[in-house]
Amino acid sequence: MCDGYTVYQGRAKSSPKYFSDLGYPISGFCNPADKFMAVLSINYPKRKEDNDKIEYLRQCYEERQVGKVNTQMKEYTVSADGLAEKEIVKAPLKTQIKWLFWRTKLFAKRDRTVVKAKFGMTIFISALILFVFW
Repeated sequence: MCDGYTVYQGRAKSSPKYFSDLGYPISGFCNPADKFMAVLSINYPKRKEDNDKIEYLRQCYEERQVGKVNTQMKEYTVSADGLAEKEIVKAPLKTQIKWLFWRTKLFAKRDRTVVKAKFGMTIFISALILFVFW
C-alpha cells in the first residue's frame, strides 16, 4: 500500500524482483522490508515528487498485476449453486476427539509454560473445591 493504493500483490519472495524492475533495486545486504518502507512512505505535506511516485507505482500495478489478480479471483470464485450441490460431510465423533487430543498434545510440546500454568490452575481449583466441600 502506498497512500491508500495497492502497489504490489503477490508472493513475498517475488517482491524484490518486482520493485527492482520498477527502478527500486534492493542491495544484497539490505532488508527488503526496510527498502519497501522507504520506497512506499510518503512525506506530508505531499510534494509533486510524492504524487508522481504514487501515480507511477499505481500505474505499474494496474499494468502488471491487476490482470493476474482478476484471473486468479475468477479461478477461486465459487457460485452459490456450486455450494448448494456439495454435500457437507462431518467427521465422526471419534475422529474429532482424536484430532483434538493430537492438537492439544502438539501445543503442550510447543509451550511447556502453558502446561505448567494449567497444571497449577488445576491444583489450585482442586484445593479450593476441597476447602469448600470438606
